[in-house]
Amino acid sequence: MARSHAVGCGDAGEQPAQAALEGPDQLGAGWPGVISFAGLEMLGVDDWPAGVPVQIHYALDDQQRRQEWADALVESANAAGAPVDMFDYRGSGHLFTDASLPKEYDPASAELLWERVVTFCEGR
Repeated sequence: MARSHAVGCGDAGEQPAQAALEGPDQLGAGWPGVISFAGLEMLGVDDWPAGVPVQIHYALDDQQRRQEWADALVESANAAGAPVDMFDYRGSGHLFTDASLPKEYDPASAELLWERVVTFCEGR
């Protein structure tokens, strides 16, 4: 049976994260993981749900990077015993995976991000 992962890109990262944070009852079978591209605010939730792994992907010099949000998420996921990985990429592009944005796109970082995302999804 196919399972869905919550994936969020930029500001849109809030919607899948909120669904995952609301717990497995929200979606029946639950979420096998949450992937955040370019940040995720904790959405006013104090505790990350146990057993929901998360990956966070950020460009190091992204002007929209909110390190405090990422740190809070990592801390909360660790406290819940949930697997968490935070990946930093070179550059400043907020949407560095988007080839249609030449000022932001970084092909090497995008390829590495997608390799990590596929591995994450295949492992759940």
